Amino acid sequence: MPEAARRELERCKRVADQMVSAHATLEQRNRRFAAALDVGLMAASFVLVIASVVALFRAAVQVLSIRPNLGVLTVSGSAFVLMLSIVEWRVRWKVIASRHGEARKEYSKIKLKIQRALSGSTPGGSLDVAGILEEYQQIGTRVVSIPEGKFLALKQAHLRKVYVSRLLDKYPFAIRWLVALRARFRHSVSAMADDVDD
Repeated sequence: MPEAARRELERCKRVADQMVSAHATLEQRNRRFAAALDVGLMAASFVLVIASVVALFRAAVQVLSIRPNLGVLTVSGSAFVLMLSIVEWRVRWKVIASRHGEARKEYSKIKLKIQRALSGSTPGGSLDVAGILEEYQQIGTRVVSIPEGKFLALKQAHLRKVYVSRLLDKYPFAIRWLVALRARFRHSVSAMADDVDD
């Protein structure tokens, strides 16, 4: 394989690996938001059902000397459920999570193809570098993109993950969060002391 093709494949593999991490993070984050919203809707609905049942059996509640203002509770709960429903309808966290999941799978597949090409273990023994690079380029047009405002934070998280992973390969019994904290501190001090302004 020509050296230029190898370098390009290695670059594409690095970027694909980063994209897998970024899309996985966005997928997980959006799934958590969607789950929290679903739980909020269920909890608010449950409270409304209880308030309605209590309103039906007001006499039983008055025997216990409890006099909650059920009208205010019911109206407030209904408004809260309506608000959560509108949020769920507008933000579509489940759909966004699904799209990032599809992107993660696409980049994982191309990353595997590139790794096989670099190691020389392509199925059938044929190596089509141009085809692999074309397939890599096409993924960006088919899948959801990383939001511009989140790109740098996701790239930083990926690079931290890779760096800490390498340190843990060297020191497998070290405490992960302590290794990450030490690396973060050392790199922050180094970045602040760096005089190079690009």
